[in-house]
Amino acid sequence: MAEHATERARFTEMRARALTNVLLSGRDDLLVQDLSGADYGIDYLVTLRSEKPGVRQFAVELKATHAPVTVSTANKVLKPALQRMARYGPFPYPTVLFYFTMMESQGWYTWVSEPVSHEYGTMTLEMQEEADCRPLNENALDQIISCVNLWYDFSFRTRPGSKVTRPARTSKAGVKPVKSEVVITEIDSITFDYSEALLQTREQLTAAEQCSNYILKTCATSLRTLTGLWDRDEDEKGRTVITLTITDAVTKKSATARFTPKDIQSPAHVYPRFQNLLSEVLHPG
Repeated sequence: MAEHATERARFTEMRARALTNVLLSGRDDLLVQDLSGADYGIDYLVTLRSEKPGVRQFAVELKATHAPVTVSTANKVLKPALQRMARYGPFPYPTVLFYFTMMESQGWYTWVSEPVSHEYGTMTLEMQEEADCRPLNENALDQIISCVNLWYDFSFRTRPGSKVTRPARTSKAGVKPVKSEVVITEIDSITFDYSEALLQTREQLTAAEQCSNYILKTCATSLRTLTGLWDRDEDEKGRTVITLTITDAVTKKSATARFTPKDIQSPAHVYPRFQNLLSEVLHPG
């Protein structure tokens, strides 16, 4: 009996993944990355292929059951899943949970980290504590993508008073940061610059800017004396390397972390490395 239950659970998971792949990979405007083997709290990271500015992504967590369920039952069953996902949050991108039932190939979705509109045209990305399941189909996916685009339209939009411009300065090794603008949440935040080499690569520059914004929104420590420099280089094998160097303007101490272009596609993956840099710079030895 236990072996049969295990086999059915394995089949249910495989079937749910197949249905997800059909739904997502059937579109030419989506690039789907399977992250189920990593401990990020999500199963898929989906990148929108779009002419609109910026790297636009949303995450998908996958759940499934064998028997059909009603919407009220789905909401009740998924509440613990949302609570578990909250431990990984906040997520730096909109996140949804797909819930499939095998007997009827029925699909539901509920927001985990939802773009929420407010007065005066503002938006926030809010973690949800209660499931609000809706039928999942191609029309629903269109609505999800539209909502994701609205969030990034707001996030990337130029707003008076939301940017700070910093003069270019020359650093060691001939790396000259360009004038850059980043969204900040408070005046005590760390400031970031981007090298000319990185400026030449739109996708990697945008990913680095998203990482900067995530750091600014997530780190609660006053960091007014720190600066960060994003740069692009190559390793000894000619592979692209993205570096982030944090420098303390008072002590002149600095520390550098190296990333692959794939690494910086996930700000949540970069943030722990940033915290390690802070420890090296602020608490050396």
